Amino acid sequence: MKHHFADEYSKINGVLQKIDPRIKIISTVLFVLLVNITSFNNSFSLIYYTFILVLCTLLANVPLLRIFRKSLVSLPFIIFFALFSLFYHHRQPWFSGIIVVKAYLSILTMILLISTTSFSHFLKALQKLKIPVVLVMIFSFMYRYLFVITDELMNVKTAKDARTVGGSKWFHTKVLANIIGVVFISSYERSERIYQAMLSRGFDGTIRTLDDFSLKNRDYLFGVSALMIFIIIKIMEYSLR
Repeated sequence: MKHHFADEYSKINGVLQKIDPRIKIISTVLFVLLVNITSFNNSFSLIYYTFILVLCTLLANVPLLRIFRKSLVSLPFIIFFALFSLFYHHRQPWFSGIIVVKAYLSILTMILLISTTSFSHFLKALQKLKIPVVLVMIFSFMYRYLFVITDELMNVKTAKDARTVGGSKWFHTKVLANIIGVVFISSYERSERIYQAMLSRGFDGTIRTLDDFSLKNRDYLFGVSALMIFIIIKIMEYSLR
């Protein structure tokens, strides 16, 4: 089965790919925070944030269309939340539209971060930033074995399709539910075996990579530049109130 890896653009030659993952994570978190605290009365600032996001995507040599396709899966949830806020708070339609834009920009930013950062480096950067080890390990195993579980589920489904011809929709739904249960149990048992194997090999919860992180001049320049741009945008917001 062919998989699309989240960090598929992390090895290409781009500006963002060369930046230290810790700087990228901090800048991304700050960017998302500023986008979401933008006042609804100064919603024009979202245009500046959109321009910054598009510029960073171009500097990273990541296809805009590819990022857009990856983000489509989140749109139904964003739109549902926006409609819920519209009916619950009795706001104007533009209020829900701004919520959609803010959430969508946040999703695009996170996709760009993951796409331009090797997943092992991303995990190590989280560890360096003192994120709880438990969360880092959950992210690690979720990403590593998601593809294994998906392959197993598809193989079992193929075997089921080859052995069941015809039948009612209820029958196929029942069989599919049984398949999901079997895959869940086998995944749980596999996780126990993997955990015991890791402990027997001296695993202590530390993420280790061949590359070590060291901040360079370009990392400081990127971080300072991002901070200055964010400050300028916020100053412009307050000056135009």
